[in-house]
Amino acid sequence: MKFIEHTGVMDDEYVSLGLEWLCQVQGNRSTFLSRLETAQYKYITSTNDPAYFGKDFDIKLYGDDIVASFFAQAKSLLDNRRVYDVSIASNIIPWVKQLGRNCHLIDAIPGAKDRAKRMLEDETVYPDTALFELVVAGNYANRGYQVEFIPEQKGIAKTPDLKYRNQGGKDFYIECKRLQKGKYETIEKQHHRALINHTETMKILEKFNLWMDITYKAEVKDVPHNYIYEHLKHYRKQIYTWNDIYGQGVVRPVSLYPLLRDILINGSIMFNTKFARLMKGTALRDEYYNIYARAEPDDRDNRFVEFVHQAALVTWRCVNEASFEGRSKYVTSLLKTIDDQLMNYGPGIAHIAIDVDVQGDVADKRRQKNIEAISRFKPDSRMCRTMVHYMVPRIDEDSAWMVDETSDEFLNYPPGLGITPRVAVFTDSETLDNDLPGWRQ
Repeated sequence: MKFIEHTGVMDDEYVSLGLEWLCQVQGNRSTFLSRLETAQYKYITSTNDPAYFGKDFDIKLYGDDIVASFFAQAKSLLDNRRVYDVSIASNIIPWVKQLGRNCHLIDAIPGAKDRAKRMLEDETVYPDTALFELVVAGNYANRGYQVEFIPEQKGIAKTPDLKYRNQGGKDFYIECKRLQKGKYETIEKQHHRALINHTETMKILEKFNLWMDITYKAEVKDVPHNYIYEHLKHYRKQIYTWNDIYGQGVVRPVSLYPLLRDILINGSIMFNTKFARLMKGTALRDEYYNIYARAEPDDRDNRFVEFVHQAALVTWRCVNEASFEGRSKYVTSLLKTIDDQLMNYGPGIAHIAIDVDVQGDVADKRRQKNIEAISRFKPDSRMCRTMVHYMVPRIDEDSAWMVDETSDEFLNYPPGLGITPRVAVFTDSETLDNDLPGWRQ
């Protein structure tokens, strides 16, 4: 059984409640808010620098305090849109919102405040794993179960994250794992960026209004450093196509009229998916993109463009089998880790959250591998349910942020027994029961 949940830019009060609860957990409200305000100030300073204009988002724009950088995005949604960045919002705000939805219940869960405080005090660790645990705990509590965090015994024994007691007085144990995109994807993007940043390539991209679409057939790391230039140099303001052992593609001229008209009607625009869509003529799907433009920044906010003189769009994806394998890592080793955590305890539940690849066929492959791996896995512990939550962050032109959740469940008992509940991450969202994963909507 599969379902999709869609949560969007509604009920900002829950975001506020989530942040306020974290302030209370920190113990000194003004100190915590000061950390977030420092991150906001650093972001404004960084993005006001003319050298930033047109650059990709980097979390380091908020400074070195990673926790403050993370939660400053939620604060900025509420009080300072100058610091709010749509390119990262969907990875953060839905989680803070879900925390706020159940924070009154989480507050009463034994060990929850200690877990949250450890998360806030470690400035060097991304807080998404701890936030996942807190959200899952709150969601079980919202179902009416007695929930508690299990104290860690580092160096002594492996422990699950949580325990809950059902209405019949039986205890169950929960282990949460949060998986983000792997190193392969990051490195692959770096290799592509090096190909694009070839000096002669950039000269062409900075000269013409064009859209270049590339499908790599080889691993990007194996593509010659001058590959893009060797094709792009043939462009003469007419459609040019190629197909060789490294890849295939097309370069075509584009009109800036739709882009300039949109700016005239709706105001300044950022270098984001809307900019790319207006150049391409259709929505982005299953592809990465890069934008290169000679443009005038908006004096009111240097992240926005108020006039475009020239622009080039590059879209790309890789269909090489080794790339698919590298980006579609699956859960076998993770299941063994979870099994070890649950070993000396009662019946257990695994919750695994996975960020989905932008390329749909890679996401499909990863999901199929996960299904096969989980179906084959024979736990030594009493693991009775595995929930895999696939997260698809969206950047939407009509909404400030949203995320789609596709959940697969795997039971080690007959479903009709109803021994354990089906618990999603985002619990108050629209359910799209069309049997398609979020990345195929």
